[in-house]
Amino acid sequence: MTAQNQMPIELIQPFLLLAEELNISRAARRLNLSQPALTRKLRNLEVSLGAQLFVRQSRGLTLTAVGRELRRNITPAFETLLSTITDIKDAQNKLSGAVAFGCFSELGTHLLAPALLKFVENHPSVTMDIRFLSENEIITGVAQGQLNLGVSSRAPEHEGIRSYKLLSETIHVVTSAQNLDLEKNPNPRFAGFRTQDRLLNQFLKTHSLWSRKSPPEIAVAVNSHTAMLSAVRQLHLYAALPLHSISKALKDKSIRLASKRELHNDVHLILPATELPDRKTQELSKFLRHQMKNPEEMRQ
Repeated sequence: MTAQNQMPIELIQPFLLLAEELNISRAARRLNLSQPALTRKLRNLEVSLGAQLFVRQSRGLTLTAVGRELRRNITPAFETLLSTITDIKDAQNKLSGAVAFGCFSELGTHLLAPALLKFVENHPSVTMDIRFLSENEIITGVAQGQLNLGVSSRAPEHEGIRSYKLLSETIHVVTSAQNLDLEKNPNPRFAGFRTQDRLLNQFLKTHSLWSRKSPPEIAVAVNSHTAMLSAVRQLHLYAALPLHSISKALKDKSIRLASKRELHNDVHLILPATELPDRKTQELSKFLRHQMKNPEEMRQ
C-alpha cells in the first residue's frame, strides 16, 4: 500500500462509529465532535483512500460496497488494538510482585504492620515481606537492594538512599505506679533498649536531667519494649518509650508518666535512590507517608 492510499489510524474510529450510526449527528455526539469536524474527517478519509465510503440520503447515510468491505476487514483488527491498549493500561495500573520492608519490631508491630497489610488488601497481587531488623541492617539492606523500603531513626547520609520524614514519635519516660517522679529520684535506675539506649540518652540530654559524668544505670537491657515495661513494673525502673508502645499500659494504670517532659523523635522512610524507582515501591512510599500523617489517630 502506497503512502497516498494508506488509511490514517486516527480516522479509523470515526469511520467505524459513523458506519454503526449511519447518522452524522449521532456519531459526532459520541465522538464529542461538531458535525462539520466529523464531515471533514470523513472527507479526508475518502480522499486518502481514493474511494467513496458512504452515500448521503435523506434519512442518513448508507455504506457503499467499498465501505462495507472496509468495515468488515478493519473491525476485528481495531477491536484487537483497543483490547491490547486496555490490557497495557490495566497492567500499568495494577501493582504486583514482592515488596521487602525493613522496620523496627516495636514500631512495625504497633504502627507499620497494620498499614502495610492495608496496602496488600488494596493491591492483592502484591506480596509483602516484613522484616524486623536493627537500624544498621535496614540501612544496609536498602543500600544493597535487599530491601525495597525501610525505616530509620535518622536520614542516612548515603548517596544510594533517598529518605523522607515518615512520622514523629512522642517519647515519654514512664515508671511504675508506686515510684517517684524522675526529677525527684536522686538515683534513678533504668530499663534500656539494649545497653546503649539512644532515646533515653537523648531525652536526658535534651532536658538536662543528667549532669553526672557516669552514664545512666541500665539495670535491665533488652531489645523489646514489652519486656522493658515488665521490668519497669516489677523492678520500679524508668524507661524512655514512644507513646504507641505505652498507651495501653497507661490506660490500665499499670505504669505512669514519670515526667511532664517529652521528646519528639523523627522516623524516616528510606528507599533506594534509583533514577527509575520500582512503581510499587513508589506507591507504597506515598501510601505510608499519607497513612502516617497522624499515626496515633490511625490506631484508634
